[in-house]
Amino acid sequence: MPADIQKPWSPCVRRETFSSRWDTFLTQAESMLYMARIYHLSSQLNEALESIEGACGAIEPVDNQYFYALIHLNYGLILVTLNKNEEALPKFDKSLISFKHVGFLFGVAQDLENFGYIYLSRGDYEDVRAAYEVAIETYIQMGPQSPMGESGIQRCRTNLTKVEEKKQNPERNILLIRTPL
Repeated sequence: MPADIQKPWSPCVRRETFSSRWDTFLTQAESMLYMARIYHLSSQLNEALESIEGACGAIEPVDNQYFYALIHLNYGLILVTLNKNEEALPKFDKSLISFKHVGFLFGVAQDLENFGYIYLSRGDYEDVRAAYEVAIETYIQMGPQSPMGESGIQRCRTNLTKVEEKKQNPERNILLIRTPL
């Protein structure tokens, strides 16, 4: 056998096969995530839920904290749209932990805003305030050059004003500005 042909059981071939398998899982997870987002935006919520569940399964064997967080953030958003706020909390929690791990401040702030939204649905005004205040601090850490940070700060401050109004008049219906999908 020529020296330049590797045996199929050599460590290099196994490493390439192993690596390509992870790439396949990541590609599948990413594709399913984007399909879930499309379904979500077009209000096809059952399809969105099915796709995001598939993305969760596909990302599990892959060590990519960013996509893990992004998938769980979107999973939580779909559940909130389905009025399953309590089921959404652990998804946002997983997302928050992973976004913190990779240092993606925009994702951290979005998760905090989503916590605030769910706390409001429970009537936990102090937790709402705390979540939005930490979200504002996180957006500020993104720096003054970040348009996403600036719009996040404005959105959180507007929502805090609305929450204060709701706290003063619990019968009043308010509509919070949600994080972008």
